[in-house]
Amino acid sequence: MKTYYVLDTSSLLRLIRDQDKLLNILQDGFIAITKEVYEEIKDRSSRLFLNAIIDRISIINPSPQFRRETMRRARDIGCHNVLSKTDLSVVALALELLSRNYDVKLLTEDFEIQNMCKFLKIPYSSVTDKVIKKILKTFKKCLVCGETYESSLSACPNCGSLKYKLIKTRADN
Repeated sequence: MKTYYVLDTSSLLRLIRDQDKLLNILQDGFIAITKEVYEEIKDRSSRLFLNAIIDRISIINPSPQFRRETMRRARDIGCHNVLSKTDLSVVALALELLSRNYDVKLLTEDFEIQNMCKFLKIPYSSVTDKVIKKILKTFKKCLVCGETYESSLSACPNCGSLKYKLIKTRADN
């Protein structure tokens, strides 16, 4: 069974610049990107190259169900404020393809996306082979009373303050 390589924007740009790696991936499987990833490719030479090979790349938009599920899970680990709409679309696409029993690997250089993949048990890698070693969860720490609370809450549950800093701790999974 061939692998679906789901790419975020940074990995797609790296592969456009390293055509040998790109050809290896295309021989091994399929490349899938979301519409958001395609639209983020702005520079002229990258866009021209991408359009030249577009018949070998699948642009697949994840269903609203998987977008909602991805956002819910991002809230669970506290990275919904850090990941962009494009990042979340890439994770949603990988989740949807996995749910259809495809062999999937998400390629990303972004440690926040890798963290979410690790949390969701989505196989991932990077073009540069730089990957995270542990799962982190993001919390808010109140700058007034010092209380640590879920990042999805808008105000400190202890004192009601809106002033906080984000902290990351190792998540048990």
